[in-house]
Amino acid sequence: MSVVTVSNALAGRGGVSDEMRAKIVACAKELGYEREDKKTEQRAETLYLAVLAGEENADLLRPSDLFMECLLNAGGDSSVILSTGVVREQAGLHVPDICWLTDRGNIVRCDGILVRGDLAEKSLRALADFYKVPVIGYGFVNPRVSLDYVMDDGFRGMRCAVRHLAELGHRELVYISQEIGRDRLLVDRLLGFWNAMYEYGLIDPAEIPELMRDPEYGQDLLLHRIREGRIPDAVVCSSDETAFLVTRLLNQHGLRVPDDVSVTGYRVAVSGETADQPFSSCVVRLDIHAMKCLDLLRKRITKGGSPDGIRPLENEFACGRSTVARQN
Repeated sequence: MSVVTVSNALAGRGGVSDEMRAKIVACAKELGYEREDKKTEQRAETLYLAVLAGEENADLLRPSDLFMECLLNAGGDSSVILSTGVVREQAGLHVPDICWLTDRGNIVRCDGILVRGDLAEKSLRALADFYKVPVIGYGFVNPRVSLDYVMDDGFRGMRCAVRHLAELGHRELVYISQEIGRDRLLVDRLLGFWNAMYEYGLIDPAEIPELMRDPEYGQDLLLHRIREGRIPDAVVCSSDETAFLVTRLLNQHGLRVPDDVSVTGYRVAVSGETADQPFSSCVVRLDIHAMKCLDLLRKRITKGGSPDGIRPLENEFACGRSTVARQN
């Protein structure tokens, strides 16, 4: 048996069948193995978790990354031991190829795995099948792999942005995003925008089917409108990075934010403090996300159970200096 399987069986954790657990316990008794109470208590209190990402998302594992800082703070000083590693893809993957970024020393346990950013289906399955511990995906969803997934609720976040602008008197809004592709987060934000536009009567319902078939979402759309003199009341952006680029584009054409055009973004932040933020944005509370990820891992490790699927977490809409009221 692997060390992980034996450890899970003797500690009463999930991931081991009843038949296998009985064999391991019987073998331990035959060998005269006994656990000391202090060691048992320490092992029960401390969780050894691996935070992994694909090679293209290795930057998400940096110690200076805000989410990683939140994970460490949420885990406390000693209750959670975090290791980070990059999962390298290879053909016919059955055993995960992990390049560990953290010095694991004598750590041989892995109680749970948190995956940051999209990871190929084969790699996800290899992690779950090899380690046989709870695996949670953060910030992405792979519909072909049954796991717990935690992500921000971009659909409702965009609805908050549209509601904010509509209440300020804006009636002509455009949505600007980087290329969406298959990114579930960006798709949800786009759908949330059009849903809110329909709800607040800011778009003709007859136009929605065509817009959904061939959505225009890039900066070229905004540039085309500026050149035609069809300046929108406001621009809703999929991220604050996009909002910065949109503001620069507007300024290059003599338009001021927010005097001429209001701009909202979508930013990742630990705190809801917005006094120094230039944009009104949908704010993702990373401290709450980190706590939810750890709580869900603890639940799966100690109590088991089937994956819940997607857990979208709500965000807040923070008003900065990039929106202003318009006359109806």
